[in-house]
Amino acid sequence: MLVREGADVQGADPVTGLMPLMLAARSGHAELCCVLARLGAGLEAADGEGMTALMHAAANGQAEACAALLELAGPAGLMRQLRRGNARAETAVMLAAASGSGETLKVLLRAAAGAAATLLGAQAADGRAAAQHATSDAVRGVIAEAEERAAAPSRDLMEMLGEGKVGGPAGSVGRGRGSTAPHARLDSLMRMGWSCQSTRG
Repeated sequence: MLVREGADVQGADPVTGLMPLMLAARSGHAELCCVLARLGAGLEAADGEGMTALMHAAANGQAEACAALLELAGPAGLMRQLRRGNARAETAVMLAAASGSGETLKVLLRAAAGAAATLLGAQAADGRAAAQHATSDAVRGVIAEAEERAAAPSRDLMEMLGEGKVGGPAGSVGRGRGSTAPHARLDSLMRMGWSCQSTRG
């Protein structure tokens, strides 16, 4: 309604400094993220702490919102979004680990595919990597399996993380296989139960 009345989709709340896309992402409103992006909300925009919409979604354990935002980023912007850090050099992967949501971390690592180990090894300004940000057994399990995968490159990372699965028991893995090409990463995200394409009227 506010958008129809001419509200600025890039306008930041004067108190929190958060833009509509960030608020939608942190609240898990994946479909609204898709709508706002189509209306011009910038995926690369950051708040005063350097937090993008993807980071807000990851920090709040919003797996579907993360999947939507990565799909919206497209092949060209997907890895840029995943490698980017906030003012404390914390990436979306670190923030997802801190949220305690294994499902959210899986979404991010599946999108990263062959670069997952690099993202897990990156360090924030305080020297902590994703493993040191972990706050749940579910997250620790996902990280441990990803690190095991990196130590045995003959196996497929996509197989370890599970083909098209976001839900399921904490730390569970599937047996699917998939390509690590950017378009395949996006196809994989879209098979997680819904896609921004489904929100088009």
